[in-house]
Amino acid sequence: MLSEQLTRISRPSRGAFLGALVLIVTFGMYQWILAPHTLELSAAQRYEGLMEGISKKNESSKKLLAAKEKKLAELSKNYEELSVCLFDGAGAKKFYSELASLAEQSKCKVNSLNSLPGRLSADRRRAERASGISSQSVRFSVVGSYGGIIDLTGRLNLHRPKVYVDSIALELLGASRQLKCEMTITIYVVDDKEAVSK
Repeated sequence: MLSEQLTRISRPSRGAFLGALVLIVTFGMYQWILAPHTLELSAAQRYEGLMEGISKKNESSKKLLAAKEKKLAELSKNYEELSVCLFDGAGAKKFYSELASLAEQSKCKVNSLNSLPGRLSADRRRAERASGISSQSVRFSVVGSYGGIIDLTGRLNLHRPKVYVDSIALELLGASRQLKCEMTITIYVVDDKEAVSK
């Protein structure tokens, strides 16, 4: 039936019909066979570009990580150097409680130990709070021989964590050859962040 109708159609119409049929078949084959492969190739190209971008980001992340590790090592080294100079809260209390025995080891007698009120400016107090490191100063008075006082100051200077002797005033006590030594000492204490935050 279709073949009878095709024989009745004129030759130009038959050519147009066959051309349309070939075009439809070609388009169908393109959609079924070539288009999926074209999409796969396009996706592969985009994937390659994406992988190159990820690779570059990975390399830059490695460089950044190496730089940060180097900075962390420097900061850790600085922290270790500073920790030799800084007391923690418990260490400061222990130091003050052992100060009398330190004087006795130097054959000196403790006359007085008084905490000095903060003499810091408002800017300095803000800086101390921000850094988490505060200074504590005391006036320490002892009586002893010249050699004993020299020994005591040497012990204080060699103490770890570091003790800073800010000032020393010596006074001769009569004919006994004993000296009264008043010194101002300062220590630096790392604030306990957990206690501060509560």
